[in-house]
Amino acid sequence: MPDRRNNPIIEEKSLIRRQVRAARGNLSPHERSMKSHALCTKLGRILGLAQGKEDDASVVMAHMLADDAATAGAALPEGSTIALYAAFNDEASLDELIGLCHRGGMKIALPCMNPKRSDRPMDMRAVSRSAWNDGAVPFVNDPLTRLAADDKALAPFPLVAPDVIDAIIVPLVAFDGQRRRLGYGGGNYDAYLPLLSEGCIVIGAAFAEQRVERVPAESHDLPLPAIVYA
Repeated sequence: MPDRRNNPIIEEKSLIRRQVRAARGNLSPHERSMKSHALCTKLGRILGLAQGKEDDASVVMAHMLADDAATAGAALPEGSTIALYAAFNDEASLDELIGLCHRGGMKIALPCMNPKRSDRPMDMRAVSRSAWNDGAVPFVNDPLTRLAADDKALAPFPLVAPDVIDAIIVPLVAFDGQRRRLGYGGGNYDAYLPLLSEGCIVIGAAFAEQRVERVPAESHDLPLPAIVYA
């Protein structure tokens, strides 16, 4: 295995992470709330879950970078499976979108760290409306805890196979105009995204403050089909 400790790209990525996380952390709670609302409204419209005029403030605030086919036919039928994430620290919150999805009859999956698998470090698990509303999701309440796949605490949250996911909203630390994504460095989504079906809608979500001029890329770093930001 090559020694990555002195890799200049790795060092540049680390610097960008520090800078962007600091900028994101400087947002006030009000700014973060308004921007998260705009993101959820925009994403809800793309997925066919939210209504609103194009000149609504929450719609105007959100923007999208996308290739031509990224969200073609994105409005999903009831019962579709959507993988989202629960915001950690200063991330854009998708709580409003999770509520929209549950009320719209969608099946929701959230990421769960899994230390006992060699093929990928993360799984998606189904989260019911009641469990979400009750705040009774162990891998959301403590997202850094790595639970074994057979842990009894996970019994109410069945695994969701990657190939049945119809849409996934991906968190990120930084992005650029070419839709390149910089994550936290754990490789969780790098390992997971290739497992999705060809027709899965993949969209990154972020604040505008997370956009940088260029995200340094290695051979395994592929651009996202679309990124929504506010």
